[in-house]
Amino acid sequence: MCKKNDQTAPTNMTTHEEKVPYPTILLPWIRAYRSTPKLYITREIDIGFSILCAFLFTILRISYRHLLVSLGWPSSPDPDTLFVSACMASFCHSSIILPGLAAALLSQPYRPCGKLSDSPPWYRDVTHAI
Repeated sequence: MCKKNDQTAPTNMTTHEEKVPYPTILLPWIRAYRSTPKLYITREIDIGFSILCAFLFTILRISYRHLLVSLGWPSSPDPDTLFVSACMASFCHSSIILPGLAAALLSQPYRPCGKLSDSPPWYRDVTHAI
């Protein structure tokens, strides 16, 4: 006789999410995107999360610039200090985004002509966040 698989998905997941569980590494991106206020340009384009991330990475770049100046680099108008602080912020951005991007791309089958609207809700949130 065959055993029945009695594993069930949590009750807060939708039917489509039960079929395709999300990788746990994507949970920070899902939670961050869902917790930010939505600011729509059109009916479908949300820029609230993008504006928040741009603001945070600008603060990070300015903080790196001040750190470099305090470590003995030339003061603010120097283009080298500005360039290195921007590179440090972009390194931080890439380090944050690449694990999520890899997990998102590997979590779903590759369909070149597939629509994002056919994907599970968590996948749409991750793609918007990344």
